[in-house]
Amino acid sequence: MIDLTANVHAIEKSNIATGTHSSYYNRLIAFTVICFDSWELSGLIQTHFMERLIAAYNRDKTEPRYRKRTRSYLRVEILAILRGMKRGQPKTSPLRLVEEENEPNQPILGYDHVVTFMETFKKKEKVNKKLAKRFQKAVAKLTPDDSEDVQDPITLLEDEEDDGEIWVLVRQESPTYDNIRSAIRQLYTATAADMPLQMQNSISLYIKGSKRLNIFQADSWSRFVGREKVYEQSYL
Repeated sequence: MIDLTANVHAIEKSNIATGTHSSYYNRLIAFTVICFDSWELSGLIQTHFMERLIAAYNRDKTEPRYRKRTRSYLRVEILAILRGMKRGQPKTSPLRLVEEENEPNQPILGYDHVVTFMETFKKKEKVNKKLAKRFQKAVAKLTPDDSEDVQDPITLLEDEEDDGEIWVLVRQESPTYDNIRSAIRQLYTATAADMPLQMQNSISLYIKGSKRLNIFQADSWSRFVGREKVYEQSYL
């Protein structure tokens, strides 16, 4: 039996493995910090929590807990909010999940916001530009013609080219994005709010794009680079 009046921390202790909900908390803390820092996304944070977060942010600037890690007080405050979420009370989520009558026209969490967060999970590497172009051609050959939902495994930063080398952003493996989706879903589960079906489907399509081919993963890119460096020629 689950006590529907209990807060999320009590429920998780009984029903979710410690490592799993700790992973969810870490993802949600990172997402909330990004929203807090962003002028465009800060509106997603519940108004009644903003004062607490600002106070923690200011404390981090004046009384850093750890020299090597910033935002310590802010992260602790967000964690406290997450652990205090209650079923049937979406307003206890740090991010606005549903439209409230007393706060009309305020932004609520949506697909675009989740994708913005997912896009931060990319590895930046500096590689030979010709090599990156050959990798893109390899992907194009392996990609079905109707694969509109497939996400590019690498993004070339054309404005950061230097002596024949270029910086690229490499997508991580699909489990990373699956974990983020589960963490976002936890906000809705913990507060018993309804996660929009269209949002669920769109996120699934985004993740499906990273699963479509094995070559669409960060480790495949690394293997491709390794083979090219060893043989010093394209295998295409």
